[in-house]
Amino acid sequence: MAGNMQKTDKTDSNLSQNRHSMADDMKPVQAFVTKTINDWVPNLAGVLAYNLVMLMVPISLALLALLGAVLGQSSIRPTVIKQVTSLFPGLAGQQNALDLASQQLGQSSGILGVLAVVSAIFFGSLLFVVIEGCLDIIYRVRPRPLVRQFLVAIGVFIIFIILIPLMVFASAAPSILFSNLANLPFLKSIPGGSFVLISLGGILGALIAAFLLFEVIYLIVPNQKITFRTSWPGAVCAAIATEIVLTLFPLIIRLLFGSYAGPIGFAVILLLFFYIFSMILLLGAEVNASFFEGVRPIPNDLVTFLSTMAGKLNKDLPEVEAPAHVDTKPTD
Repeated sequence: MAGNMQKTDKTDSNLSQNRHSMADDMKPVQAFVTKTINDWVPNLAGVLAYNLVMLMVPISLALLALLGAVLGQSSIRPTVIKQVTSLFPGLAGQQNALDLASQQLGQSSGILGVLAVVSAIFFGSLLFVVIEGCLDIIYRVRPRPLVRQFLVAIGVFIIFIILIPLMVFASAAPSILFSNLANLPFLKSIPGGSFVLISLGGILGALIAAFLLFEVIYLIVPNQKITFRTSWPGAVCAAIATEIVLTLFPLIIRLLFGSYAGPIGFAVILLLFFYIFSMILLLGAEVNASFFEGVRPIPNDLVTFLSTMAGKLNKDLPEVEAPAHVDTKPTD
């Protein structure tokens, strides 16, 4: 009996060594693709997109309420609110209604103001808890304890609120600078020179704002100590991909969904946008984990790997203690 157990353990050890050797022999790009597929990134993106759709309206309204309370009647309030609504494409057509809501909630006090703050914290933390779960799978780390998980999620959401004015400034500064440069006499003499400079300023500003958003998520949300050196490449890739998608997405919608109209068409387009955004977010994390943190791909897809590990853990349990529906034989 003992001999059989030792033989089995030796076989498992050899199998594990062979798998590690195969992972080490993979080329970096091949390992990245394998890790992305085996981590179920397309499926996780669907989960994240669903949560984004479900939490989009309450988070945005509560966020606008907080900004309205902080900014009051400041001259930059309309610009900040416009930036917030641009983060949620489904709310872009409700600009006037949201502006009115932010004014009313910003001027309110007492129970309504408290409810706005509590709802913002609650719904915002739920979203970042889901993001942490996805990133923990990518980085191969355990999730934080429940209380700490929500505390970190609340902290990230508060940082997100603080970053919004900074993102507005970062996105506007290059446009203003390049607009002033476009008025120089020698640039005016170049056909299209002013237009090119102004366009470049807008693109650069949007890239900076997107980079800040992704960098904060990659740096803080995973349950692992991550440095700026190992997180900025994925944030840059995600920011560039986001701007490409935002540029091409209207064209794609006109080509593929031109005949769709009404609530159904809007829902399909919204789900597609958030799914693409979720894929970009997770792929940026995969870039950091694969190329800069040295996280190797698991040998099978996520479900097969879990069933394999569960089979190995349960193989020495008496049959009377194992549920009848559990196959305790390890899978390949």
